[in-house]
This record gives sequence, structure tokens and C-alpha cells, in this order.
Amino acid sequence: MAAHAVFVGTDDLAYVHAHAMSAGAANAAHGSHGSAHDPAGAVSAQMMLHATPPHAGRYALWIQFMADGEIRTVPFVVDVAPGA
Repeated sequence: MAAHAVFVGTDDLAYVHAHAMSAGAANAAHGSHGSAHDPAGAVSAQMMLHATPPHAGRYALWIQFMADGEIRTVPFVVDVAPGA
């Protein structure tokens, strides 16, 4: 995969792993049943990620991708609102 993300719940360690895809591939997939994942290679500047956390709350999030021949990891903190 060109990129992937890991969400970990800060309260209970709930875990979600998702693969990113280019925005163009994601738009094409919305009307099809085929896979829209990009093969490993160049990472598009326009990526989409669809993930459903198991519940509302705070999640530590890491996005990982290849750049300049190195694996890059970028951390975030995400608050998921109830009903989101």
C-alpha cells in the first residue's frame, strides 16, 4: 500500500488499521465493487482514508508512508464525536 494508518483508543486501546488510497482511486471506487487500493510506490499528495472507529473518544493516530526511500511516520491525536 502507498500509505496506511493505525488508530488506537487512548482509553481502552481499541484498534483500527486502514489503508489509504489516492483521491482519484477513492472517487472511482464509490461506484464500483472492485478494489481501489493503490499499489506500493509513489504517494499522491491527495490521499483519502476511510476508517470507522469502534466508538466515540480520543484516538492516537499514526499515518505511515514511504518518502525519499524512507518510511515516514506522522503522529496525530483525533477526537471522534458521538454519532460520528
